[in-house]
Amino acid sequence: IFILLEEGSEIFATICFLVSTMIYYTYAAGQLTSLKITSSTNYIFHLSKTKLLRITISFVILSGIIMATISRYIQREANNEIGIPKNWFPAMITLIVFIMSLYFFYNKIKPRRFLFLYIALLSILLSAYCGIDLYQHHFNELVIGEKIFDWIVMGVVIVLGTNFFLYHFGIANKLMIFFWALFMCFAFYFNKAYTAEFIFAAFSLFLIFIVSNYYPQYKNSNKEINTPFQQ
Repeated sequence: IFILLEEGSEIFATICFLVSTMIYYTYAAGQLTSLKITSSTNYIFHLSKTKLLRITISFVILSGIIMATISRYIQREANNEIGIPKNWFPAMITLIVFIMSLYFFYNKIKPRRFLFLYIALLSILLSAYCGIDLYQHHFNELVIGEKIFDWIVMGVVIVLGTNFFLYHFGIANKLMIFFWALFMCFAFYFNKAYTAEFIFAAFSLFLIFIVSNYYPQYKNSNKEINTPFQQ
């Protein structure tokens, strides 16, 4: 009973958080469409794209250092019931990409709007995949085999990566997309010992990519964005 209450409360809290986030971004995106985009203004929500990009890169580097330290010096104990610390980082970074991708999808970013929906679905799947340590277990007892799942994920990544690669110009953009797809393929093709690390590296690059390319700049930067909680 206590296990049911513990796990059930965690799942319920997670669902509530995701629903509240979706409501917030849906309302915010609907109001942001009335603002005009301009390249001469750097602020949205009083935060410039340059500043956000620096924060994102710093956050990714710091998280990577902590993850590497944990992977190097903290060993997983047998029958550990407190979780695997190194899995927190890829689960976290994919969840962030999931939220941002949904925002861009509902904000009707054109073209390639629906690519963000597919990225969001892939991200939340991988967040759960890492969070529950599923990559260190096998699907032999399930309907589909482990390798089938791996190849499906790699196929989806290659298709999405190809679309982003062909649409965006600039060597930096193409390199980030290329290494995102490459690291994801490494995560699922080779031995699963470094799956968490490759997924974290891949989605860290993708997070930097979408912030640098899709974080909007609006003309009326000081206009407040109301949320359903403020109405």
